[in-house]
Amino acid sequence: MREIVLRSLSKPKGNEINNKIEWLCNSLGFGSSNKIALEIFKEFLEEFSNNGPVPTEKIANRLNIASQRVNYHIRDLVDSGLLYREKKKIAVRQGSVKKAIYELRRDIDRFFDEIEKVAEEIDVELRLR
Repeated sequence: MREIVLRSLSKPKGNEINNKIEWLCNSLGFGSSNKIALEIFKEFLEEFSNNGPVPTEKIANRLNIASQRVNYHIRDLVDSGLLYREKKKIAVRQGSVKKAIYELRRDIDRFFDEIEKVAEEIDVELRLR
């Protein structure tokens, strides 16, 4: 089961990468009420961009927080389909944020295709137009 919250927010002004990452997270419903989740994601992206898949313990050590807490927040991103687990490491789906978002969009399209089929069956059965 996947749950993604989409929020229509004004794009961040300026070119600051942290603002863009925060906007992306908030638009997808991650970290909007939890700054530690946002910090974990930022740290993950920085580490991933330099070294590829990242063990959660490395993020925990760099942020000086418990690895269980990191795993808790990473799990939401994995459950959403943005990240995935590769053995004991975490990676961005398809290797980039843009490709991961593209894949999420495809997932959502497939989901809506299924909903549309059922909606059509309801319309036919109830003789709606």
